[in-house]
Amino acid sequence: MRENNKGVSWARFLEIFYDKYFPQCARDRKVSEFMELKQNNMAVAEHEAKFTELARFAPHVVDTDYKKARDFEGGLRDDILEKVNVLKLETDIEVLDQAIILEANIARQAKPTTDWKGGALPTLTFTGKELPPEGSDHSKPLYISVECKEKWIPVVLVDTGSAINVCPSRMAYVIGLKLADFAPTTQVIRGYDNTSREVMGTVRIKTQVSPV
Repeated sequence: MRENNKGVSWARFLEIFYDKYFPQCARDRKVSEFMELKQNNMAVAEHEAKFTELARFAPHVVDTDYKKARDFEGGLRDDILEKVNVLKLETDIEVLDQAIILEANIARQAKPTTDWKGGALPTLTFTGKELPPEGSDHSKPLYISVECKEKWIPVVLVDTGSAINVCPSRMAYVIGLKLADFAPTTQVIRGYDNTSREVMGTVRIKTQVSPV
């Protein structure tokens, strides 16, 4: 058998294999399953494994990095998808990396923490007088003032929908952070114009918050 099939490409081998051992009707069911694949209650890693397993039955759907990234991204859970798709990532590997980070962040936020002396993590609340005339339905940016490392930062943008909190390097130097304070990271930050930004590293700092 090997002598008779010398020079056969891998794609041709799979075609022969599927024709013999995998009826067309079974392959069609796998294609349909792939097209309808959603993460639902699966972990991101489980979803990726299922995606990879089924993608081989629909190579025409994922024959470029871009198409593969969009298909994988589209199957993610809504709370992860809404934060990943704004990054406009070009490969499924980049989407996978960011989705795993987001999944961990979401799980961490949902779990009560005991780091704060009061037991649960404090939340930000506002009275009607502190809100603009539109009330809670407004779409204006929210700013607070923060005390950090005995430095007062008067205007800090709050975005509870962000996957990460970004501290500009200039501000890091102002509050006294040094390069040695940052832990190495392979994370890549992309702007809305899809340009990448260099990341110094990650750091945890204690802050005291009050309204602007």
